[in-house]
Amino acid sequence: MHIYPYTAIESLLLDEEGRIWTVSDKQGINILDIANNRAYHYASEENYMEIFMDHEGLYWVVSSSNSGIFQIDYNASTIKQYPLSIKQCVTGLTDKENNIWIGTQDKIVVIDQSRSYYKTLEWDDFNINWITGLYEDKNANIWATNWGGGNIAKINIAKDSVYYLREFTGGTDLSGQFIEDNSQNIYISRNNLLSILNPEETMIKKVPINSVVISTWQICPLYIDDRNVLWIGTDGRGILLKDLNDLDIQYLDKSNGLMNLETWEIMESSSGETWLGGYIGIDIISKDKSQIKTITRSMLRASNNDDIQFFKELNDGIYCVGAGVGFDLINTRQKKLTRYSNEQQIDSGVNDLMIDDQGVYWLALNKGLYQFDLNHGTLKIINEKEVKYLVMRLKM
Repeated sequence: MHIYPYTAIESLLLDEEGRIWTVSDKQGINILDIANNRAYHYASEENYMEIFMDHEGLYWVVSSSNSGIFQIDYNASTIKQYPLSIKQCVTGLTDKENNIWIGTQDKIVVIDQSRSYYKTLEWDDFNINWITGLYEDKNANIWATNWGGGNIAKINIAKDSVYYLREFTGGTDLSGQFIEDNSQNIYISRNNLLSILNPEETMIKKVPINSVVISTWQICPLYIDDRNVLWIGTDGRGILLKDLNDLDIQYLDKSNGLMNLETWEIMESSSGETWLGGYIGIDIISKDKSQIKTITRSMLRASNNDDIQFFKELNDGIYCVGAGVGFDLINTRQKKLTRYSNEQQIDSGVNDLMIDDQGVYWLALNKGLYQFDLNHGTLKIINEKEVKYLVMRLKM
């Protein structure tokens, strides 16, 4: 067992060399080079929040302390503070043109491709504070949301314009309630209402859904499958299906054989089935929606208080499911379920999972970072401390 003393990890990144980068709250920056059995550490008292890469191979780290932004070269030989007097940075993004976007406590800053010029976005009515979400759509617009509510802003720096969806207040999460289809329509879900913004972004169509999608503890997900059907998770109404080629909405609930009325996770498998995770367990809906199979919480040996909020397909027909303490490996081809919990020194649930270029599985648990050998079913712990988020961004 190999243990690295990485604590309070806020963000991870996997680069094309297979190195794992971590940034931590007041614990510095670490680079773990598994292939060459090396580890690098930059000590710092900064409150590092996120790490991401631009299209030239430079790493960018944002800090919510007073120092702002840092750059690290691809060989991890130098780290320097970017000469920009902004504080309390929260999130960052590299857009398609290789501009760097930084969301802070009270502004958005854009650094151009040459890295010699930056611009603070300012409009008379621009007042979105604590930027926590940045998303680039297919039309090269940047959408920004903030912590705790306020407007959603669509920004186009080429046109020097900002557009607000002012009807959306009270916190809209870009990862959960905001999705774009292949025709560049944008869908935003709120309680009882689905709003659709057309590709020209000149009109909003409102579709009543009569369902709660935001509860006290949960934002229900949106998902578009490969048949162009929008799946809308709800809190208490089951699952809503909207064929994006027409106006009809179909409701699936207990009358259709659905076990869960709350949907916290949606995934489409390689076989075309749709998996729904919720309070009671997992519903698996066939590709033609004619059959619903269920995996109950008791089958997963989860407690009565454990929602099913994480699952991912590792390989064709093999799934990792997070249910309370530990995780389950489900092999649908062999009809086999294997539980990984206290026997493997796991005392927390799975937050996320990624697969590197060598086919190695990495699991982020509250206790630490694990390597998982799918062929032998063995675990190796990398970090005994808390891992909050696991993010994989490969160099473009």
